[in-house]
Order: sequence, then structure tokens, then C-alpha cells
Amino acid sequence: MGRLSIAINLPINLFGSSQKKGGPNPGTRAACGPREAFVRPANTLWMPELSVLNPSAEYTLEFGCKLAATRLFSQGEKFTKSMSVKRKVSEENREFNSTWEERYFFANSNGKPQCLVCLQVISVPKEFNLKRHYSTMHEKKYGQYHGTSREAILKELKGNYSKQKKMIIGFSKPDSTADLKASYEVALTLAKHGKAFRDGEIVKECAIKMALSFGDKKIAKKFENVSLSHQTVARRVAELSENVTVQLKDVVQQCKYFSLALDESTDISDVSQLLVFIRTIDKNFTVFEELLKISPLRGTTKGIDIYNSLASVVDAYGGFEKCACVVTDGARAMTGRKRGLVGILKDHGVNCPTLHCIIHQEALCAKVLQMSDVMLSVTNIVNIIKGGNRAQRHRKFIQFLKDVGAEYEDVPLFSKIRWLSAGKTLKHFFSLRKEILNFLQNEIEGTTETYQIQLSDDKFIGSLAFLTDISNHFNILNMKLQGKKQNISQLVGHIEGFRKKLVLFKASLQRNDATHFPACSEVLGERKSIDFSAFSNKIGDIIDEFNDRFADFDLLKAQMELFNNPMEIVIESQPSYVQQELCELQSDPFLLSRKNERYDAFWRLLSNEQFPRLNDFALKICSMFGSTYICESTFSIMKRLKSDTRNRMADETLDACLRLSTTEFKAEIDTICKSKNAESQAEIKNLRTVVNNVSTFSNALSFLTMRPVKFFSDPNVALHVRSLGPPWAILLGRIPEFLFRIRKRRRDILPYLLVLGAADFDDRKEFRRPTSSKPSGSLNRQSDAPQSRSNHGIL
Repeated sequence: MGRLSIAINLPINLFGSSQKKGGPNPGTRAACGPREAFVRPANTLWMPELSVLNPSAEYTLEFGCKLAATRLFSQGEKFTKSMSVKRKVSEENREFNSTWEERYFFANSNGKPQCLVCLQVISVPKEFNLKRHYSTMHEKKYGQYHGTSREAILKELKGNYSKQKKMIIGFSKPDSTADLKASYEVALTLAKHGKAFRDGEIVKECAIKMALSFGDKKIAKKFENVSLSHQTVARRVAELSENVTVQLKDVVQQCKYFSLALDESTDISDVSQLLVFIRTIDKNFTVFEELLKISPLRGTTKGIDIYNSLASVVDAYGGFEKCACVVTDGARAMTGRKRGLVGILKDHGVNCPTLHCIIHQEALCAKVLQMSDVMLSVTNIVNIIKGGNRAQRHRKFIQFLKDVGAEYEDVPLFSKIRWLSAGKTLKHFFSLRKEILNFLQNEIEGTTETYQIQLSDDKFIGSLAFLTDISNHFNILNMKLQGKKQNISQLVGHIEGFRKKLVLFKASLQRNDATHFPACSEVLGERKSIDFSAFSNKIGDIIDEFNDRFADFDLLKAQMELFNNPMEIVIESQPSYVQQELCELQSDPFLLSRKNERYDAFWRLLSNEQFPRLNDFALKICSMFGSTYICESTFSIMKRLKSDTRNRMADETLDACLRLSTTEFKAEIDTICKSKNAESQAEIKNLRTVVNNVSTFSNALSFLTMRPVKFFSDPNVALHVRSLGPPWAILLGRIPEFLFRIRKRRRDILPYLLVLGAADFDDRKEFRRPTSSKPSGSLNRQSDAPQSRSNHGIL
């Protein structure tokens, strides 16, 4: 029994631009080889008119650079005819002839002739092609002009062509880049201000209306081309965040030391979010404070969970080798020595100092006053005036304050979770105490008698005055501790200064001297019988609390002294490994003249070659976080981002928005746009290559994708394919499905093919999956009966 083997090697222009039942298109002789190669009987196989196969013969059908058919006769006779390979246009070395410009009004456009009248490009620079185009399209209009008049027309056409070409090259391409850059700029602005991605469409609409208001329709048209849909803005934000992340990784890799600040809080969707910030410093004392990662803790929030999340983040940036300090919010899961993060870090060999946030400890020290009875009365009075559903009463109170000319127009509500809330509420309340008493007596009856008595009592007023003053002092300290780019030395200096103030306050109050307490001084002027010396014990309790809370920072006291005043420190009291360098440092005349410089500016003057150990010491101190203020401020941003209306924000999107909102790095939008343009150009180049290949075999592909069943539904073909056995029968059995997939994807690639010039793909026809109905123009001429699916054999 004979065999049939089929090999498909695309691309190929196999049958020309059209097929007829009588044979191949005569216009494709160059593509298909000599015409006599199609002589039958059946020494070649031509798919549109496949004859009945001889079971005693072996056939080979190849689609590739050549079409060959071989017949092996039973007597051993072998006859082979091989069709010639299609000659490529690039191998013909055709060139544009300058005489065609005046003769046919064609110009040379990148090696291809382009008509100056209709701008149509002829693919092959043959005079016959140009002459046919000219005689068909333009000879009737321009054939009457000769000599000088024809030269004038040619000059005008070439001028118009040149202007149009310059406009396309010099105007269109920059616009597309400008549109892309504008889209990134708007997306970055929206992310930095925490706005919803859909606001990009509002920005675009406003920009268009502003341009039209100024009467600039061209700018309005450009604004219309800027893509600012919420999907596009989301992609832009992700790409900008990725660019910032790349910059951060470079900075971390090049830094000398870094420290970490950790804090954990719950968002609007009850997901615990762990914020990890990093503070880096390089050899030039350049400091960066950046968001390393915001990691959701969807399960438990134990110390091991926090460590696993932290380790995965830090390992992506190189590990803990350069870590100089870890600062936490003071929660038990963070500070536990066994099961907390601090203990687990030490168990894993991370021996850097772990500190409790200075601002948190300052807030805890303020609570030792134990004057909650006074604060509770103040809170209740404020709530009676403006809390709950008392809008009318609150309006009356505001109008009352305006009428009497009070210092403040309202009193704020108290919130326990805000650091400065107590001090602000007490300050306003104390200043308005008389007005509040009058308002309670005249406007509110029956339920405020107790508070009216308290506001008239000297003891309560004295306690209120002292609590107001000490809370104001704490607020001043808190404001000094807040802010970015403060190293641990600055924060410890603020704490040490306040501790000295407390000693001064205690001594003054023991003498009933209210010089440093403005509210107390005002009360003493009104009611001299009040004695404030009893409050000196409260100051003593605060001093003791500060000593206990900041014990871990006291361990760094010697290092802080060396860092702040290296020129006057006692050398013998310092570690031995820096004593020799300190001797040289304190003897250097240039550095002695600059000893009054600010510490960060002074340490930059030191040469790393001359003072390597001192320089390394200064870098480590400058890299240390002292508080988690940057985490707290970022949680405020997170609250605005992930709100009630955006509570389903993805973790990756939240991380990208927070990164862009807090970063000091400038997103490299120009670099991103260039990369995008390069990718687009590469895709277009690849697509053009595909289209160039497609244009040479589009007719063969069209035939295969339009009529695959004509060949594979033939029962004789199916019979011989079955005889091959596996795996060839299985492989050939997949060909119809493969061809169907090509046919199905034609509509998707058609717009690109049309743009790039592959006009020979026709999208007007409906393509359907082969069914059991009779295929049109079946190759089986012996029977016109419908072919069932089972008769297809390999389908």
C-alpha cells in the first residue's frame, strides 16, 4: 500500500491571488515554478483538484520554498519533478530610475516608488507597474502636459510631497511622545494627591474645556489624544512605582548603612497593614527615607508573622547586613524579648539596636499625670455644647462667642488617638472658660449645675490651668519630634532638653512660681489664694517616667556625645579604636576652625582616608531612625486612599500609591516613555516582518484557512493518513484544527494588517468551523454526497 506524507513549511505564496477550478492562476508562474510541472496524471498533487490516489504509489506533498512530487511505481520506476523556488524581489537588485519622476510622477520613498499624485506605494520598482498605474489612474488628467508645463507640475507635486513628509516626521511623532508623557504626569499627580483613578477623565475634560475657552482648538485636540481612563491611570501608576522601586534598590545597594522603621495598623477593610520604611545613607552623607513595602497581615499579627513579612521584604533588598537600627511602635508583638519581633531578630543573628519610637514614649509619659477627672469634665462640657445631635446648640454657642468677642470662635472636640488633641482642647477651653460658664447658665438649664460649680471652684480652675500648661509643653515637644529627615541625635537632644526643663519646672512650682506656666500665672493674677506648689509632685512623676521610658536611649548617650561634639570630648572616655583618630582630629587646624559647624556639615569635612573609623561611626549614627513618625503620617495617607468608597483596592495598587505619595525620588517619566516607544517600535518592526512574510504567502494562507476541509475531507486522503499509523496520523489529524485557529484569529490581526499594508486579507467573509454539511467545491469529484464528521477521518 502507498503512503502520503505532508510537510507544511510556511510562509509561501503557493497559489497566487485567486484560484479557479481549472488549475493554478497563470499569473503566479514565477511563484509556483514552470507551468509544465502541473502535468498530470498525479505525478504532482495540487490541492484544489486532488485526483484519486493510487494505493500502490507513494506521494510527498511539501509546502515550503518548493513544491515537489515524487511517485514510486511498483516496478521500481522513480520520477521526480521539483518546482523552482520563487525568486525574491530583494535578489533582483531593482533600483528606482530617476526618469520615472517626470514620466510617471513617481518619487523614491525608502527604496519603493510612491506616486506623487495619490501617494500610493508600488511594492516592486518595475517600469511596467509604474506605467500601468499612471496610465490607469492619472494619464487622462496629466497626459496632455509636456515640457516646461510638465516640469512645473512635477515640481509642485514634489513640493507638496516634501511638506507632507516633514509634517508627518516632525509633528506626529513628538505629539505621540508628548501624549504619553502627559498621561504619566497626570497619573503621577493623581497618585501623589491620593485621588481616584477615574479623576483622570475629569482632568482631561477640564483641560479640553480650558483649551477651548482660550480658543486653541489644536491644543484641545491634543488633550483629547491623552489617554486617562481609570485602567490606563492604574497601569501608569504601577509603572511609575516600579521605576521608583528600581531607583530605591540602587540606593540600598550603594548605601553604607540603613535603618528600619516598623508600624502596624488596620485599614478600612479590617486588614492589618505592616509599614516598613528604610533610611539609607551613602558615603557622601546623603540620606533617603523611603517606603520599603506595605505588607498585609491577613492572618495573625504575632511576632513571627511580623518577622516573616519583614524578612521577605528586606531579603529582596540584600538582607540585614547593613542594618544599623530597627525602630518599632512599642507593641508587645514588636518588643517582646522571646516571642516578639525583637527576640526573633536576635535569634536569627540580627544584633543591631532595637528602639521604641521616641514620640510614642513621649505620649506615654504624658499619661502619668493622672488628672483624668479634670479632662473628663472638660470633655463632657464640650460634648454637651457641640457633641451628638446638638447642631442648634452649637450654632448658638458659636454666635455667642462672636457676640462677646471671644479669643476663639469655637472649642475642638477631644480625641484620644491624636497626640495634640488634648493640649488644643484644653487651651481653647481654658481661654473660653468664662464664656462657657455664662453659656451654660443662660442657654442650658438643669443638666449642667455640676459643671457650673466646677467652673466656679478655685481648685478645679487651678488644676485646669496646670493641666493646660503642661499639656502645651508636651505639645511643643511633640511638634519638635515630628518631621522627616531627623536622625536619632536630634531627637535625643530634644528629649534631653525637655528633661532639663522638667527639673526647672519642678523647682519653680515648689516656690509657687508660675513663670513658665502662662495659664497658672493668669489664674494667680485673678485668684491669689490658689497654691500650685502641690503640682511639683506631678512634675516629679513625669521626670521618673522619662528616666524609665528612655533608658534604652541612655545606652547611646556616649555615642551621641561623640557625634555631637567630637572636637572637645575627652579622648580617654571614648572607645580605644577611635582614640588615635580623635587625637589627629582635635589637632587639625582646619577642623578646629570649623568646629562650630552643624554636626552633619562637620562630619562631611572629614576625609574617609584619614579618619575611616570616625567616618564610619558618623555614617552609622546618621542612618538611625529615632521614631516611627514617617509610618504614622503614611497611615494617614493610607486612610485617605483606602476609604469607604475605595475599600476594595488591591494590595499592589495600595503599595504603588503610597510609594508615589511618600517618595523623594523623581519618577523618570522620560526614560519610561523612551522605553515604551522602543517597545512599540520593536513590536511594529516584528509585525512588519510578519506582514512582509504574510504578504508573500497570503493567498496560500487564505486558501488553507478558507478551504481546509476540501483536502482533508477526501476519503482517499483519510485512508492513506490512517495507514501511516502513530504518530503521523495524530500529527496530521491536528492540521484542520490548527488551520481553523488561524482562520479564527484573522479578525483579530486584520486591523494591524490593514494598517501595515496587508490589504489582501479580506474581513468581509464569515468564517465558521467545519461542520458535517457538504463542503463547497469538494475535492472528491466521485461523490457529491454530504460528508459526515466520521468520514473526515482525521478531523
